[in-house]
Amino acid sequence: MNTIGADAGLPVRRRPRIGVERSHSASHAAMAAPPTSAQVVHRGRRRRLLHCACGAPRAALIHFWRCPMTEDVRQSVLDSLRILDSDPEPFFDALTRAACAMAGMPIALISLVDGERQWFKSQVGLDGTRQTPRDISFCTWAIDADGVFEIEDATRDPRFADNPLVVGAPNVRHYVGVPIQAGAGSRVGTLCLLSPEPGRLRPNQREALSGLAEAAARGMEQRAML
Repeated sequence: MNTIGADAGLPVRRRPRIGVERSHSASHAAMAAPPTSAQVVHRGRRRRLLHCACGAPRAALIHFWRCPMTEDVRQSVLDSLRILDSDPEPFFDALTRAACAMAGMPIALISLVDGERQWFKSQVGLDGTRQTPRDISFCTWAIDADGVFEIEDATRDPRFADNPLVVGAPNVRHYVGVPIQAGAGSRVGTLCLLSPEPGRLRPNQREALSGLAEAAARGMEQRAML
């Protein structure tokens, strides 16, 4: 097609297209005919695949594509840090205290997601608690997030409204967690904050929490090299 000629208002010579009328008629007839059940199923599957590829939230995609090998790699990186079940250490305790002070929230954890549990390398505000089951863990969701994962009021979120940590002590309402990424980016746990009051962090607080999580990750890697 000569678009220059069309813009200039000159007649445009077009190459004849053989069989166009016939193909158009066939396509119109096909569109007018009701789809078969097999076609409906095929189109539905295609739409679902396109939705997963293009429109689904990233967290949903991670859950959809997660396979045992991915979890095995993540667990292997965590094990290589040689930090599980170790004693409290001043460096990590300083990070959780700084997180509490920065956000004004009463509970802070450095939580490592290990098998069927989450184990706390450091904690403020949960005296005597060193671990909880993974299946009730907010951090299991947070390690799938890119950046800050925040729940402003857990009682209004259907994923957590009936969680034992919400309906009972410590009565979590506000949760904020940032993945701790070690090795080549494996998300071994989180630096997280909890409060019994609903809330929302300011952008500068979210940035500061991300920095503390990064410090926790580098500290774990350097500790493993000693």
